[in-house]
Amino acid sequence: VLKDNPLFYEDFTPEAAGMMDRLNRDLMAVGKGLSAAGIPVGEVPHIFDWLAVHVYDEPKDSNLQQFFTTNHAYKGFRCPLIESSDDTKGGYVPDFTNRYFTEDISLGLCGYKGLAEIVGVETPTFDLIISWAQGYMGKELLVEGGSLKGAKDLGETNAPQRFGIHTVEDLKQLYGDSTK
Repeated sequence: VLKDNPLFYEDFTPEAAGMMDRLNRDLMAVGKGLSAAGIPVGEVPHIFDWLAVHVYDEPKDSNLQQFFTTNHAYKGFRCPLIESSDDTKGGYVPDFTNRYFTEDISLGLCGYKGLAEIVGVETPTFDLIISWAQGYMGKELLVEGGSLKGAKDLGETNAPQRFGIHTVEDLKQLYGDSTK
């Protein structure tokens, strides 16, 4: 329980920046795995390189935490929290019905996790976040061992496995001649 609802970006901590960096490294590894398997995705840049260098004019000596805490485009957003229903504690707790959880986990991370499984790329940070969130969301998105295969709520994700895509060949078929 938090006493106040912090600003999502302006109160971005070094720990949060580290977690975002690790998530991005998982995503970049998935991109490399897809490319190595012959799926034309191009280079997947780190979020800092993309946002701070290519989208905004962030100083070259900046970093992920500084970017999010100082960039005017990210000012004023509050965390996806709700007031605690525990009258004895008060304060704020995560709102697991917020789209940051209901969409970003099942329609974001699970999709990338599915691609990673197809090309055999380990995603320890994706797994950590999905495993943590699914319990609070009342979902089973990953099973024991960190796989989507056999997860009860796979059908609520956009993982390729939901749509019968299980192999590199299935992905190549989806892309058609563009992988040749």
